[in-house]
Amino acid sequence: MRLRELLDARVETGLPLREAAVILGSHPTHLIRCFKQTYGLPPHAYLTGRRIERARRLLLNGQRPAEVATSVGFHDQAHLNRHFVRHIGTTPARYVTGEDPSAPRGDGRRTRLPSCSP
Repeated sequence: MRLRELLDARVETGLPLREAAVILGSHPTHLIRCFKQTYGLPPHAYLTGRRIERARRLLLNGQRPAEVATSVGFHDQAHLNRHFVRHIGTTPARYVTGEDPSAPRGDGRRTRLPSCSP
């Protein structure tokens, strides 16, 4: 679908649905319905997910969360944190330091916590 290509091209700046509708010659409601039917989520959720994926890569490359937030299209670090926790289950800072067992370490492996025996 061309809407996905438009969203991928404008991850950082975003794409208002009305603008996409004009570009694609379709009604906004139709775009949302078709996108959700094709990809299983609405365009805004897709765009947020793409931003989170870019943020993950930048964080693992050593960039600070505040810098990452604005470079991937979030308004500020708080906005990044809110969506990051919703999608990843931990804050960007904990994700990078490996404090969370589900966060990948710098070498790509998962951090393991010591097991407890009853």
